[in-house]
Amino acid sequence: MSSVAGGYRLRVLSPGWGETASYAIVLRFEPWIIDRNEVHARVGSALGLDQYPIIYRDFQGPRSGAIAGPIFRALGAERNLAPSYGPPAR
Repeated sequence: MSSVAGGYRLRVLSPGWGETASYAIVLRFEPWIIDRNEVHARVGSALGLDQYPIIYRDFQGPRSGAIAGPIFRALGAERNLAPSYGPPAR
């Protein structure tokens, strides 16, 4: 996905997968995002993503890295964060 916005593959330092890499790609698409607060759940449903457990987040950086993630979770951050099948009720 990142090569669509920039032409070259976006390189994300370790860990280069998961929520951290997804957030880096979202930042790369930011010039084309019209409304950061609008959720288009029907797009994920049309792609068949409802059959996978996905953590839906707001437009903010994840605190789930290899070092910061355990520290933030130990301090009580992201307690209500859980994967769901299909978009969560808002």
